[in-house]
Parts: sequence; structure tokens; C-alpha cells
Amino acid sequence: MELFVKYTHKSKIREVKISSDIYLSFIENTLNQTDTIKKRIDKRFIQLYFCTRGNAALILKPDNQGMPLKAGKSFLIYTPNNDLSLNLNIGQESEVAVAAISIKKLHKLFLENVEQIPFLNSRCITKKFYIEKEILPAILMVLSQMKHYSSNTVLEKLYFNAKICELFALYFHTEQSKMDKCPFFANENDLQRIKYARDLLIKNVSHPPSLNNLSIQSGLSRYKLKEGFKNIFGHTIYGYLLDHKLNIARERIEERKMQVQEVAYLLGYENPSHFIKAFKKKYGVTPKKYLASLQKKF
Repeated sequence: MELFVKYTHKSKIREVKISSDIYLSFIENTLNQTDTIKKRIDKRFIQLYFCTRGNAALILKPDNQGMPLKAGKSFLIYTPNNDLSLNLNIGQESEVAVAAISIKKLHKLFLENVEQIPFLNSRCITKKFYIEKEILPAILMVLSQMKHYSSNTVLEKLYFNAKICELFALYFHTEQSKMDKCPFFANENDLQRIKYARDLLIKNVSHPPSLNNLSIQSGLSRYKLKEGFKNIFGHTIYGYLLDHKLNIARERIEERKMQVQEVAYLLGYENPSHFIKAFKKKYGVTPKKYLASLQKKF
């Protein structure tokens, strides 16, 4: 098993080769200009691009089809009929994580649920897929854990195998099938109203609106808003908000620019001890211990 192999390039690249069927790359552009990384997409593989900071763009060759990728967004590429060439244009001070898995390996992982995943569905097996999605807070956490993991013990392989399975499970977990089954998803107007309510939460993260205010501003009943939100985003309204807040907290802590107390106040906690308790419940450690555990950035 080959771990964190450094490549010579303008951007800093680490690769985790878990097996011949699965690999990860962590790419960081510290330059003051956009960097271009050329990649080949093997038709046997599904590739996932996660922009965790800044911005990037995927340019597919030879037709120069461009797909922007902003922080907090992911993009899936699967082209079963032919190999592709791709230019990854990664902006200055930006980071992108790339996960790739062969369709054969993915099929084994989801053997009992193949019909729920589009690329494994017998009706769609020859179709190409370009899918943009938001990155769930839980996925950001898994990517961060793998990126900062450093160990030379015999547990390395076990750790990365477990984490990559967790990553794919979170990504393919029935967010898509929930949307397919959700009665609200068929109604585009209701879907947009629910997304609008989500945006209101994110914009007012330190002083979020009440459920009544969200209901009024989105134009949906409390029941429809709560049920639709949970079906589409996989969380209760304020469970989603808490996840989002703690993800912001983790990012601020990793930046090392703010004290724990300052982060707590930024996110609307009047008592920092409540923030510390919530952080520990989600990540298993206090903010200070999490900061101490971070490895030096590559």
C-alpha cells in the first residue's frame, strides 16, 4: 500500500494509493495564480472531485467542456464508453481532493443495492454521468481526517480502507435515493423554497431564524418545511445548522487564526462551554485537543 507519494509539480500533491482499484489525491495550490494539472480519466473508474477551499474548474478534452467547482461543491465524472483527458484548473490558495474507484470495486461494495446507484443500475450502465453536489459536513470531516493522518504502523491500511468506505458510503448514501423518493422533490417550487430556507440558515448562522420565521419566509407550512428539509438534506433543520456550524468551527480552528472562545462567539454561542461540548460530541475531542492533533500541513 502506497501512502502520500509526493509528485513534482507547482501545486503540492499527495496521493494515497489504497489498492489498484481505489486511490485518493489531495491537491493544494499555494501559488498566487491558477495552476493546471492534466489528468487521464480511465473509463473503468468513477472519479469524485471535492473542492474544500477556493475554486477550481474541470475542463474535459477534446471538446473543452468546462465545469466550475467552487468551495463546498463536489463533482462526479463517469464515462463508461471511452477514456477522457481532463485539465484541472485549480485557483490560487485553493484545495481539491480527488477520490477514484473502479466500477468493479464499487459494484462489490454496494452489491445488495446496485439498483439504487445510477452507474450500477442495469438501465443506465452505459450512460455517462456528470453530477454536481454539495459536500456534506461529514464528508469534509472524513477528508480532513485522511489528509492529516500520519502513521507508519501496520494499522495504516486498515485505517484508510475503513475511511474510504466511509467516504463512499456518505457520498452514495441515499441522498440521491431520498430525493428520488421524496414527494417534495417532484415539486420544483417546493424544492426551491426548501433550499431557500436552507440558505437563510447558512446566511444567519450565528442568529438563525425561528421555525415560524423560516416557514413564513419560505412560504411553506411548518410540517411541509420540516419533512421536506429532512428528506432532501438528510437532517432536521437545526441538526443541519449545527453540523454546518461545527464544520465552520473546525475550519477556523485548522486556520489557527482564532481562539476557541472567539470561534464560539462567532457562531452565536453565548457560553463557550456549550460550544466545546457540541464540538466534542461531533468530533470526539475538544477543540483544543483537535488543534493539537493536527499534523503540519504539507
